Amino acid sequence: MSLFGATAAFAQGNVVLRGNVIGDNKGNNKVIIYFNKGLPEDSTFVGPDGRFKYSYAYSPGITATLYMEYDIKVRQRVFPFVVITDGPGELLLKDANIVEGLHSGKISGEKAAVDFLTLHKQYTQQKKQDLQSDSMMTVVMTRLVSQFVAQHPDSYAAVAAMRSYSVHLEKREISSIFECLSTRQKQTEEGKAMATLIGGMKRSAIGNKVEDFSLPNPDGKEISFSSLRGKYVLIDFWASWCGPCKASFPHLKTQYAKYKGDRFEILGISIDQNKQAWLDELPKQALPWVQVLDNQNLARKIFAIVGVPTTYLISPDGEILMKEIGFQPNGELQKRLESIFTRTDRQ
Repeated sequence: MSLFGATAAFAQGNVVLRGNVIGDNKGNNKVIIYFNKGLPEDSTFVGPDGRFKYSYAYSPGITATLYMEYDIKVRQRVFPFVVITDGPGELLLKDANIVEGLHSGKISGEKAAVDFLTLHKQYTQQKKQDLQSDSMMTVVMTRLVSQFVAQHPDSYAAVAAMRSYSVHLEKREISSIFECLSTRQKQTEEGKAMATLIGGMKRSAIGNKVEDFSLPNPDGKEISFSSLRGKYVLIDFWASWCGPCKASFPHLKTQYAKYKGDRFEILGISIDQNKQAWLDELPKQALPWVQVLDNQNLARKIFAIVGVPTTYLISPDGEILMKEIGFQPNGELQKRLESIFTRTDRQ
């Protein structure tokens, strides 16, 4: 995307990113940018002097995430550089080390972006330390985010931080952290989304019964969850744009072939906002179980989904037995299914 001067960009309501990268990129000179809300991916180039520039139109709730082509081709690991802003403005990134990633640079400019990136850098440092368990990461991030929100209650960066790191926050602490936000931030799009997510966390706690719901299948027919009662149901949340979701499908097909019948079913729920993208992906994946489209945001309202793939295992009477985030081919979900069906086969 071409850039003009900062003054012209601001007049158009743009966010302008300017930066420089130091080190040998080994010919991998592309900066890749992707957005939330289904916006198309974009890119720009690092010049011979190590500098790059990028501009995009500001809109409330838009998040841009950048990483280097070098990350993929050489490091084979990405530490994303996340940009959230409270309005049009300029963000300057100085002396990012090509080996360490864009987040290693010194940040200045638009305040909400700088505040958020300060926290994101702390998160990245924790990831580098290879914490021994997910529970340790949860404790650390709950403390960091709680302190950050308390220090920046009226900054858009605070509510964006809650959204970004919600998967790492202790459920019992999220409501109290949310209450530290200013009334203005609670009323933002992100604030309302967090309130919805908190409600979903309460509804989707282990041991609760799943509230009945109905969603359309590819033919437009409404499929109710209650129609699956009497079986163990694995609810698989996915999206057409989700690479890890697609990587999980061969494993899920194996599990489905092993357990399908009058005691087991899988319900695939797509969180795609683009219905056609979902319809186009279904024949490519050839998924043999029930598929519906979440056109009511039930993923957040009922199940507190913050990333896909995420799966829930539900008992025949509708009780939530467990939740698994991410694709884990030999994880706890597989062990739970083996335990359930080994036990019932013996009865």
